[in-house]
Amino acid sequence: ADSSDKGPEWDDKVTTLMIHNVPHRLDEQGFREVLDSLGFQGKYDFLHLPIAKGRKVNTGFAFVNFVREDIALQCMAAFGRFRFPGSKRRSRATPARFQGR
Repeated sequence: ADSSDKGPEWDDKVTTLMIHNVPHRLDEQGFREVLDSLGFQGKYDFLHLPIAKGRKVNTGFAFVNFVREDIALQCMAAFGRFRFPGSKRRSRATPARFQGR
C-alpha cells in the first residue's frame, strides 16, 4: 500500500485525535464537558462528534484538533486511562488519519 494510506506517524505533527468508545448517548455538548473536565478547555479548536444516520445517537467516536502537538499527546495519555461515567469500556485516543481543522 502507498505510505499515504497509513495515516500520520508520530514523527509527523499530530494535533488531531480520534477518541474511541464514546458512549452513544453522549451529545457534543456532553463530550465537550468531559473534555474540558479533563483539563483541555481552551486547548482545542475543533471538535466533531458524528451522529449515526437515521438515529439520534453518536457513532461512538469523536475527532478533536488540539492547538499544539504536546497537548494532543497529553490527551492521548488521559483517554488511555479514562472511562466515561456509566461506561464499562475504557476509552482511547489515536492519531486521526487526517490532521488539522
